[in-house]
Amino acid sequence: MKKLILFAVTIFFTAITANAEVLDYDISYDMAENNMNVIYTLHNSDAEPKSAVLLIVLYEDGKMLRFKETATSIPANGTKTETAVLPLEAGGSSYTVKVMAFENLSNLKPLNEFKFIKDVEPYSRQKQLYINSDFGDEINFYMNSTQTIGNNEEMVHTVIYDVLSLLPVDLCGFTYEKEMTSGEIENTGIIVNKVDLLNGRLEFSFKSPDGRNTGINNFIKFKALRNLIQEDVIYTMQEVN
Repeated sequence: MKKLILFAVTIFFTAITANAEVLDYDISYDMAENNMNVIYTLHNSDAEPKSAVLLIVLYEDGKMLRFKETATSIPANGTKTETAVLPLEAGGSSYTVKVMAFENLSNLKPLNEFKFIKDVEPYSRQKQLYINSDFGDEINFYMNSTQTIGNNEEMVHTVIYDVLSLLPVDLCGFTYEKEMTSGEIENTGIIVNKVDLLNGRLEFSFKSPDGRNTGINNFIKFKALRNLIQEDVIYTMQEVN
């Protein structure tokens, strides 16, 4: 089983404003194989444009690795969304995301409460997950697509399991009806591409209203066909070009 590595990034968000009012901002992220994409949105409720400087500092185990500074302008009564790309070190571990908004770099006067992003896992094309269960029990197998990056709605998510150990009984635990056939599941953004019960292979794709293949979860219900101790299930993601 691959070791889960927690990523951390300390983000200093310094806003330079004419009247030093509180500046609202939102921070999110997604992960790629070699970098973290930090997505920041600034909200300006004033009748005048504002300027802002984004300083992003990357730490590993409390040690600074690098930083990136970005200047931007926020329109009057408007918002501005941009993305900063942070290269990651191979084999890095123990990172955290901390977000702070200041009036400027000189006085470090906070413009808003500090914000945190915790327990960020690295992007991975494949995970090996383990199940412990008694014979006859039902197990929820969670598929988390938040690690999937890009605009390609045809990213294929595949779950591979041992047909002698597990039997799928519902391909989408979010719906009232049990789903056991291929096709798009209404009002979920989940598409069942392939159901191969003979060889133990299930294929899915996710899509969201903005066309990004990220941030949608699904869970499959399995029935244990025998007592299971560290029964492995492979979860892979493959992007279709």
